[in-house]
Amino acid sequence: MSKESKYRLSIFQATFLAFVVFGSLILGAFVFTINAKLDKSIEGKINEYAEVQSKQMQISISNFLETHKYILKGYSNLPILKQAVVQPESHLENAVDLMKSFTFIGKKHTLILVDFEGSVIHIDDQNSNISKSIPADLTKFIQKGNTFLLDHLTHESQTYMVIGSEIILKGSIEGAMLLVLPLDAILKQYLSASIDFELYMNDKLLTPKINTADKKYISKDTPINSELSITTFTYTSEILEANNDFAKSLILNIIIILVVFLIILLFIVNKNFILPVTNLSKMTHAIAHNTENIHTPSHSFIRELESLKLDFKDMSISLEQRSFALNQANESLESKVEERTKELKKKAKELEELSKYKSEFLARMSHEIRTPMNAIIGYVEILQESNLSDEEHEHLQIIYNSSEALLTVINDILDFSKIEAGMMNIENVPFSISSIIKDVRNMFTKTADDKGLELILSDNCFDENWFKGDPHRLRQILINLTGNALKFTESGFVKLELDLEDSKFSINVIDSGIGIQTDKIEQVFNSFSQAEGSITRNYGGTGLGLPISRNLAELMGGILTAKSNIGEGSTFSLSLNLERTEATIKVDKKSTIIPWTTTPEVLLVEDNLVNQKLALKTLTRLNCKVTTALNGEEAIDQINKAPFDLVLMDCQMPVLDGLTATRRIRKDPKWAKLTIIAFTANATTEEIAECYECGMNDYISKPFKKEQFVEKLAKWLGHIS
Repeated sequence: MSKESKYRLSIFQATFLAFVVFGSLILGAFVFTINAKLDKSIEGKINEYAEVQSKQMQISISNFLETHKYILKGYSNLPILKQAVVQPESHLENAVDLMKSFTFIGKKHTLILVDFEGSVIHIDDQNSNISKSIPADLTKFIQKGNTFLLDHLTHESQTYMVIGSEIILKGSIEGAMLLVLPLDAILKQYLSASIDFELYMNDKLLTPKINTADKKYISKDTPINSELSITTFTYTSEILEANNDFAKSLILNIIIILVVFLIILLFIVNKNFILPVTNLSKMTHAIAHNTENIHTPSHSFIRELESLKLDFKDMSISLEQRSFALNQANESLESKVEERTKELKKKAKELEELSKYKSEFLARMSHEIRTPMNAIIGYVEILQESNLSDEEHEHLQIIYNSSEALLTVINDILDFSKIEAGMMNIENVPFSISSIIKDVRNMFTKTADDKGLELILSDNCFDENWFKGDPHRLRQILINLTGNALKFTESGFVKLELDLEDSKFSINVIDSGIGIQTDKIEQVFNSFSQAEGSITRNYGGTGLGLPISRNLAELMGGILTAKSNIGEGSTFSLSLNLERTEATIKVDKKSTIIPWTTTPEVLLVEDNLVNQKLALKTLTRLNCKVTTALNGEEAIDQINKAPFDLVLMDCQMPVLDGLTATRRIRKDPKWAKLTIIAFTANATTEEIAECYECGMNDYISKPFKKEQFVEKLAKWLGHIS
């Protein structure tokens, strides 16, 4: 540091010296401001007094309204008045005597009894001829849900306040009791005469307008309730006006002093602080923009600024070196970011393609497995009707059960995929809960008997209780829970228990099986998971039944929970809150197996010869005359040759698929009413929706069961006779 810098002041020293020089001026100005604060204190006291006055008047009117509210509500609840409103011809005389005995502010009141239409039943007028101003229609005082009424009216230049209370009988508004009071009598009795005020109802002035043109005042607007508000006026004294004039003069003097002080302070600060800092800023700007026009900061007696000037010169050199290194680092970073962005886009595209491939794979897998499964299950059903030995029937049943198990796995995977994609739809149709429970019991009766287990239903499972919801998904949950219970129970029982409470019901599936560890109960609701790895080896299963069931329960607005202990069995509880409904007419499906008396003409469009042969055999047994086609082109040719009552159309076929063929058929107006039913192994929601979109009337999914097949045919061929 040079000798010259020793005589320069620090920022603290320079600031301290400035305040010592000009502190006396600031102190003098502060003394004068005390007077202004006194004025504010006086004004505050006046404001406080005005607030108290306004509050007192608000309380007075509120007390008046509350008192008469309870008086009127008490009278309106009297049986005599209620009977007079409902049956005036027989009870009005007693009500009139009672109304004459009422007293409100002496006898200056009018009491009116109206019915639920707002029509006047009786007027007890003690305000001379005020009744002439009462409108015949008082509907506005009969407002459903109100318990206290408030309004006003004007008669012969005098304002009257109307208050009332509704007369309610058995929860219904039957009329109202209205009290009409002169406003001046109310104000004289309940408000102070020494206070100037204006009373408003629904923004309309009820009292005379206060003249405030020649006086200074403080007004207070105070709401009393949703209809009434009051404005009070408190007038200030001449002292406050004089003090205001003095305050104006004082403020002017303070402004002049401050302006002079700031000019002097600005001159000093500008010369020894602002100008050097400005030059430093210009120097910084030049360094930042790599320009050669670098300003040298001017001299200052502030020591730190002089030192900062020298540091800036050193900094400019250092910044130049760092800027070069930073540019190189930025170039490298931009290159890495660009490379990483490309990788992320590539990954996102790959994930999107994988999701698409997964959906396509599930649809294709479903179709390819369902097609041969259709033949297996169909022919097993036909063979079971044959005259075979018990052993042969047993073998067929094993094949049938194994096929059903494989189909369940496929359906579970498809349902899980739908839920995961958020595409599972829930129906809302009437159903009988007892019918569903009994169907599930009947489905598993043989399984329980084969294992020597007792399959029990609680007593109220047999009572008819109808709800609106999705019976198919509810049945699916109960099948999963009951099937699991039977699978994991070696001896004892499985019980289906129904608990009903209004529109809420719970179905508990209780078993005496192997049980689950308490800390692993939630694990069984995870996808592809079971409580122990050994369970999969011993009992099999995909681990999707319970996760699907819980998701379906939640989609229906319910919950699925479990309680269990090892070796003590398990209880799975499904709780739903559904709308109750009336029982619908039950249809006996057996009575609609063959409702036609003449032979229906059916066109079977199927490229798979095994499935074609199976469907042909089933249709022939149902007394149908069948024509076959291997693809959509052949189907169109057959339809143009001869009329058909119904077309069973496969969707995936060579040459021309069933969807395209249906669209072409529907373009011809003469085939607009031809019944076309999709006969397909495609089972996803999107594929079924596409069948309807192209013009098909219904669908039968493969593999089909004879009972479901017959039910569909009966629905569309029932008109043939």
